[in-house]
Amino acid sequence: MKLVGSTFRWFPFQKEFRAPTDPIPDSSEEEDVGSTINHAYDQMFGSPDAFPFTIGGQYQSVTELHPPGVQTIQLWQIYLDNVNPLLKLTHTPTLQVQIIEASTNLTKVSRSLEALMFAIYLMAITSLADEEVEQTFHESRSNLLMKYHHGAQQALFNVGFMRMPDLTVLQAYLLYCLGVRQYTDPRTLFCLTGIGVRLAQRLGLQRDGAEFGFSPFEVEERRRLWWNLAGLDRRIGEMCGSTITAISTGGNCKLPLNINDTDLNAHAKDPPPPRTKATEMTFALTRLEFAKAPGNDKMRAKLSAANPQAVTNLADHRLSGYFDQFAQYMEETYLKYCDSKIPIHYMTLLMTRGNICKLKVVAGFFRTAITAPSPLPNSESEALIVEAIRMLEYDSLLQAHERLKGFLWYTKMWFPFPAYVCLLTELRHRTTGELCERAWDMIFEHADKRKMTTTTHTPLHLAFSSLFVKAWDAREAAEVINGRTLAPPRLITIMRQIDARTPKKAKDKTPLPTPSPKMPVVSGGFASAAPSASAPAANVVPNATMYSPADMFGNMQPADINRQFSMVYPDVNFGGEMDWNYLVQEYSGFMPHQGIHGFGIPPAMQDPTHAASWH
Repeated sequence: MKLVGSTFRWFPFQKEFRAPTDPIPDSSEEEDVGSTINHAYDQMFGSPDAFPFTIGGQYQSVTELHPPGVQTIQLWQIYLDNVNPLLKLTHTPTLQVQIIEASTNLTKVSRSLEALMFAIYLMAITSLADEEVEQTFHESRSNLLMKYHHGAQQALFNVGFMRMPDLTVLQAYLLYCLGVRQYTDPRTLFCLTGIGVRLAQRLGLQRDGAEFGFSPFEVEERRRLWWNLAGLDRRIGEMCGSTITAISTGGNCKLPLNINDTDLNAHAKDPPPPRTKATEMTFALTRLEFAKAPGNDKMRAKLSAANPQAVTNLADHRLSGYFDQFAQYMEETYLKYCDSKIPIHYMTLLMTRGNICKLKVVAGFFRTAITAPSPLPNSESEALIVEAIRMLEYDSLLQAHERLKGFLWYTKMWFPFPAYVCLLTELRHRTTGELCERAWDMIFEHADKRKMTTTTHTPLHLAFSSLFVKAWDAREAAEVINGRTLAPPRLITIMRQIDARTPKKAKDKTPLPTPSPKMPVVSGGFASAAPSASAPAANVVPNATMYSPADMFGNMQPADINRQFSMVYPDVNFGGEMDWNYLVQEYSGFMPHQGIHGFGIPPAMQDPTHAASWH
């Protein structure tokens, strides 16, 4: 059987990225449209894939593309080691029996299970490094990725996945999307995850299965599938600057139970009681909690004793103490039960704390912009820098830990872009001092851990090179004044080379309008208005300040919002990671109360290794 037929002319792994020496396409003044990050995506990714929109796609057997029986079990074990602990999408005891049976007679395997098997093969190879694949399978990683990518696509075609309302098929499709994520333009992938959301809604997954009398086993399968899909859709939506995701469409599906797979029996009539300690679901649940974290693309929920992590609708109330409450909730519910000596627990600790830093950093962008043209008080500015540094520290610890190597595929879609925006913007003005030194040291350490001096055709290099150059130039100039000369590290040399060959876009011929009189410009602190009498009461700590959204930015139009952010971040124009309209909708309610530290992390949230603890 031909590996790649006419239906599959394009394959993303054949050209993962352009070589760093390739010339960057020129751009004319007329092309000065869109965001910096979108231009980076345009340069990184090649021709669009025809899948799943190929006209006339036909059934083709994929039996010959299955690995030999021994390799099938090897790939399944790799999936169990590297992928399953992070997603907990499938129920291991049940699926393992099916895969072992299928591997003994591949001609009899159902089409839905076959699609899932190829998606598992694809994810298993995705989770390995090149040398690991060579040593284990005596074949190149790129060849096996191509083989199982094609097999997964064809198997999905064979089962008619867009017409088939089936949990197993949707599990396969979700794993397929995760498998191609690293090689697919996020704007394309967001459309593909949108297909998955529609398929899930046809299955009613956004509604909790317990309402419809499903068995406890199926209820949990549905919950796991919905929230994994919704979490991926939200993350890719964030990368594309979209607030319309699976979670914004409503529903009442509950998070999966905090249980081990052995607690869940396919034939049980009653659901197992959730555990109050670390389980196989702990990492996945912490990630899914963030999928429900602040944002207008989430289900509305009210604070209650049974649901303390929820926040009220952001259009009604703004909870300045939310982050500390959320951090404490995560600590008490999950993190305090984690043992940092256990790899998946250590991963849970680092990613959870790093993402709480991210929430605070991104909220700080709005705080910085809304106070402009007045600068933030120095204490707040320093606290924001510290959170960005800690965000890089947590990610560096993840990248450096040898026993987390099998999980690093997951971190590739969680690059700490907000930390770099924060630090590089601040370092243009904060050119000396201990915090400046620590920030640059952390940037270079993180760049080394993320191999940013060997892999250079990434969004960070293509979209951030100018920020790196300007920040380092400012530091060099300050050192010259002090009589010292700095030798630029390799990362800076690379960024200068990229910036030098990047076509400079023509400046906007329209002068930047002055701020609208309707747009509030607040410095120092916020005057808080009491909630209206008609607003629903919220169960929050007494010092959680609320204010009417109309008092703050009710009259702000999108142009006003972008203008205000452009005033503070003139070199940052990101339609994806840093879309300012998105930030306003996402984080505008989380402002520090006057006199209360807005970015502090409680002692319980410190790094489990006690390394690089900043306050």
